[in-house]
Amino acid sequence: MTTRPKTNWPRFLLQMLGFWLVLVVFAPVLLLMLLVARPVVPPAVRVWGRAMLRMCGVRLVVDPSVQAELQRRRRRVLTLNHTSTLDMFISGALWQPGMVAVVKREALWVPLVGQIMYLLDFPIINRANREQATRTLQAAAQKVRRGNLSLIISPEGTRSPTGQLGKFHLGPFHLAAQADAPIVPLLLIGTAQLWPRLQRHCNPGMVTVRLLPEQPSGAEDQSPEAMHQRAQALHDAYQAALEQSAAQND
Repeated sequence: MTTRPKTNWPRFLLQMLGFWLVLVVFAPVLLLMLLVARPVVPPAVRVWGRAMLRMCGVRLVVDPSVQAELQRRRRRVLTLNHTSTLDMFISGALWQPGMVAVVKREALWVPLVGQIMYLLDFPIINRANREQATRTLQAAAQKVRRGNLSLIISPEGTRSPTGQLGKFHLGPFHLAAQADAPIVPLLLIGTAQLWPRLQRHCNPGMVTVRLLPEQPSGAEDQSPEAMHQRAQALHDAYQAALEQSAAQND
C-alpha cells in the first residue's frame, strides 16, 4: 500500500490560495473569451497554465524541438506520461490553436475549470463505461480528422500512483489509426518528483518537456496484434528516455 507523503501545510495552504485567486480572476475572463473572442483563447490558456506553474514554484523548460513542433498546426495525437497534477498545468502552458484534450468525466466537477473544459468542447471520457469510452474516442478521432486538430491524451489513462510509468491502454492507438494521425510523444521529466499523485502540495523545482521520435498512425494495420505492438513500442521509448534522464541526474 502506497502511503501519502508528509504534507508541508504552509506550502499547501499558500498554493491553494494562489490557485483559487488565479481561477477567480482568470476563469470569468476566459469564459467571456469563449463566448465572444475564441481566437484569443489559446494564448489565454497558456497564461493560465504558466500562472498555475508559477504558483507551484515550478520552472518549465521546453526543448526548442517541442516548441517548433507544437507551433505547426497539423493532425496528430500528442501523448504524454501522466504522473502528476502538474501535467494539466503543463498542457495549458503549451497550448496552441487547433488543440483539444481528452478529459475524464470527473474533471467536469472541478469548479470553473470543468465548465471551461466543457465549453471548449473537449472529448469527455467515462472510464467506468467501456462502450461509452470507445464511442467517445471514435468521435474524437473523426473530430481530429475533420478539423486537422492535435489531440492530447495520456496512454496511461490516469496518474501513476507510484511515479513509475504505468501500463499503456490501447485507446490512443485506435484513435490515432482512425484519425490517420501520427503519434507525437511528449516526455515530461520531473513532474512525479515535484508533485506525486498522493501528495497534497507541489514542491518547487524544474520540469523539462522533450520530444520523442514520432510514430506512424497505424491506419494501415488496425489488428489487435498491431495495436499491442505499437503500445509496447511507445511504452519502451518512454521508459528508455526516463531511465536515461534519471541516469544523467544521478
